[in-house]
Amino acid sequence: MFELFAEAASEAVAHTTWTEKGLTFLIGAVGGWISGTLKTRGQQRLAIDGQVQTLIEMSMQYPYLERDSCCSAWKKDGNPDDDERARYENYCCLVFNTIERAWDLHWWRGFNKEWRHAAVRKIFHVDELICRHYAWFTADEENLGGYPASFYEYVNFVYTKCRREKK
Repeated sequence: MFELFAEAASEAVAHTTWTEKGLTFLIGAVGGWISGTLKTRGQQRLAIDGQVQTLIEMSMQYPYLERDSCCSAWKKDGNPDDDERARYENYCCLVFNTIERAWDLHWWRGFNKEWRHAAVRKIFHVDELICRHYAWFTADEENLGGYPASFYEYVNFVYTKCRREKK
């Protein structure tokens, strides 16, 4: 009985067409891609969460980094040897790198800015951070070349929205 089953199975395999083999390969490849993408997105999200935690810790250790008086007093041509200034610049760099990673995580929502922004806001509240540190972001020419043009557009979109809503 087992031999009959084995013989029938080997005949079925021998008679599969290239189309069936190709379809099987395609389904396996798509499944593998989806699995890999989900795993990568999960790892990216963990990295973003770690950066957000670092931002929280820095703002607790150095509360002046989030004070409006510090942010509005920042000038591009300030004293480069000032520790508070250097710390603020590093903090802003981390802020915008974190925002970019969260924005990039939702690349597939790119066709609609509102949807992508809503997805980023589920990770952390970027509106306040962008509005507060926008002067630093726009004053440094390295930011213009260091981030993709579409991210720069996103930051301007959020900033404009903040100003409109007077946040």
